[in-house]
Amino acid sequence: MDLYTQEGVVGHAYLFTYTPLVLKPLLGLIENLATLLKGLELSPLDIERKLDSRFRLLGKTGLVTMAIAGIDMALWDAAAQAAGMPLCRFLGGSTDPVPAYFSQGMDGLEQGVELAHECIERGFSLMKIKIGYSTLTEDIAVVKALDCQVRLLPL
Repeated sequence: MDLYTQEGVVGHAYLFTYTPLVLKPLLGLIENLATLLKGLELSPLDIERKLDSRFRLLGKTGLVTMAIAGIDMALWDAAAQAAGMPLCRFLGGSTDPVPAYFSQGMDGLEQGVELAHECIERGFSLMKIKIGYSTLTEDIAVVKALDCQVRLLPL
């Protein structure tokens, strides 16, 4: 989603829904909430309070939480851009590189090994794996098979 500010900055955010069934209602809610934001100064905390007050009786759950979260992310992105800073630094973080890892659902040993090869081919040296299968023996087999494929780090 894009949030256009009166300061001329556009904040960006991505929202994910678990089912396409809620995309249209979520978009409608965001569009309705946008009318409350027109003309307001770019102040994420003040806008959050304003939006929170609108849902005090209803409560912030489900689509309401998703819509407000998307607006909040876009506001902070816009505020960082207006300050001329990367968002992570604007929020007090660092722009130092962080290791990326491969993460994709897998089901069992065979698919795990196949995905480990894909992980390596795509240039990853770290991989998050799924354990918690029906037996400890299966968990151990998956970890051992993948440990010789890629570097595993405990989370």
